[in-house]
Amino acid sequence: MKESEFGTISGITGFFGNLGGVVAQTPLAILTAAISRILRWGYTASNSRLCNR
Repeated sequence: MKESEFGTISGITGFFGNLGGVVAQTPLAILTAAISRILRWGYTASNSRLCNR
């Protein structure tokens, strides 16, 4: 590898490393959002039932 290619190769390697992290975390982020949405609706529904008594 030439000395002038070091920056390019480092940049490409870093890009693919970050891309892998994003791809790996996407399912967890979707699952977390779905669970929090379900729990929030359940909490809201239980509070509205308590207030209507």
